[in-house]
Formats: sequence, C-alpha cells, structure tokens
Amino acid sequence: MDVSILANKWALAIDEVELNGLAYTDFDTNIALLVSSYEYIGVPNDLLKDINNLFKEEGFICPSSSTTCAIPDSCDAVAGGLPVMNFTFTNTSNTFTVMITPEVYLFQEENQCSTLISENTETTASFALGDPFFRNSTVALDFSTKTI
Repeated sequence: MDVSILANKWALAIDEVELNGLAYTDFDTNIALLVSSYEYIGVPNDLLKDINNLFKEEGFICPSSSTTCAIPDSCDAVAGGLPVMNFTFTNTSNTFTVMITPEVYLFQEENQCSTLISENTETTASFALGDPFFRNSTVALDFSTKTI
C-alpha cells in the first residue's frame, strides 16, 4: 500500500472506522499515523465520545480527566459485550480493513480492566495507531519503496 512519511512517521489514508454498526467517515484529516511507541489507539474526540458511551453502557468508568476508561473486573469477563473496531484504508488500487477486537484494545491491570483507546493529540493526523494496532496486525514497512 502506498504511504507517505509525515514528520518522520509512517502515514496511511484512512477512509472509515466502523464501530457497533455505525460508519465514521467525517474526520479533520484522513490520515492515520503508525506510531509504534504509542501505547494507545488515538482517535478523534467526537469518535472517542461515542466509544466511551459504549464503554459506559458496559459499566466502565470514563472520567473526563482520564485518558482511558476502566472497570473493576477482568478483561475476559467484559470483552464479549464490546464491539470490534474496523479500520478501512484505501489507495488507488487496494482497500483493506483491519479489525481491532476488544481483546486487543483492553488491558488487564491488577484488579481492573482498562481501555487502550484515547483521544488523539497528534495535530497532523486524525488517528494515531499505536501498540494495539501493531499487536493485532503484521506490519512490514518498506523504506526503499515507502510502502506498507
């Protein structure tokens, strides 16, 4: 897939995020940065509000001062009630969708399950796809042809 390198980071064109049967396509930019040093999936604030509302329906606590949501339970116990996030990327010749399951975007800490989805603070892109994206997908970065 063709990519660009934006501010020394790998970037993909993102067309859609599907969550719980709803398609999100209206982003400030259609850029998703691949950031292996970032521990979250960073999404636009409007999308994060909808995601957090889904978490709250499942009993998660999502404080406005916190980066993520948490529930005093095991991730295995709550994962079944949460949606898969589908990220669709395209270029002129290819379209592919990456599914991020709850098992990937949840993180077990001692006595609670935390989410790994946060507001993206990257100003050049709408999304920052960090560690959960890389754990879920095999990603090969070809520096000579600038393709993924």
